Amino acid sequence: DSLDVQYEEFVQQPAEQGQRIFHYLGLDWDDEVVAGIGQQQATIPTASSSQVRAGVHQKFLHTWQHYKLQLEPFIKAIS
Repeated sequence: DSLDVQYEEFVQQPAEQGQRIFHYLGLDWDDEVVAGIGQQQATIPTASSSQVRAGVHQKFLHTWQHYKLQLEPFIKAIS
């Protein structure tokens, strides 16, 4: 059994999608999960630390479309 999470839906509705994920994992939901997104002040020892601090946003929502032609064989393969 698996849970499909669409990136587009997650960035547009992080609380609702977060609740779905928590429910699927059998975890109790806490609104602080979403309230704390992008508020991380602790050291994050990864190259993506600036992305973690940026929080959930829609800036890159349709960026993949720039590569649609190159991705076409993969899209057909998984369809």
